[in-house]
Amino acid sequence: MSKKKGNGMDLDVFRADSSKEVKGVWTEIEFRGQKGKFLIARAGNPLFTKIYQRYKDSRMFTNPESEEALEWNQECLNRAFAEAILLDTGDEITNQGEPIKYTPELGYQLMSDPNLTELKNQIATKAGDFEMYALVKKEDLIKN
Repeated sequence: MSKKKGNGMDLDVFRADSSKEVKGVWTEIEFRGQKGKFLIARAGNPLFTKIYQRYKDSRMFTNPESEEALEWNQECLNRAFAEAILLDTGDEITNQGEPIKYTPELGYQLMSDPNLTELKNQIATKAGDFEMYALVKKEDLIKN
C-alpha cells in the first residue's frame, strides 16, 4: 500500500481481494448462543451475477411484474445465492442433530426454506461485509 500523504483518502481503502470475493472466506456466524462456520463469497460477485442472469434469462414473461415472474426471480436469486455466495458449511452444522454435507442443491433448499429466512439474512449480512474481502485490512490502514 502506498503511503498516505496529507489528509486525503487513499484508494486502497476500496480495494477488494478478487479471489476472496469469488472463492469465499470461512466465517463464523454466532446466533442465539450457537456458532457455526460457513464459506461465504462476496455479495454481487461476478459469478453470482453470471449465474443469476443465466437462470433469469432461461424464462421470459410477458409481464415481468406478474406473480409468476416475481416468484421466478426469487427462485433465480436463491439458486445463484446457493451456487455463488454460500459455498460450504462447516462440519459443526447440523439439521435437527444430524450432520449435513453441503451441496449447491442443499444450499438452494436452505435459501428457499421460509423457516430459515434468518439463516439467509445472517449469511447475506456477512456476504455484504466489505471488511471480509478487503485487500487491505482496516487495522493496517489505521497503522499507516
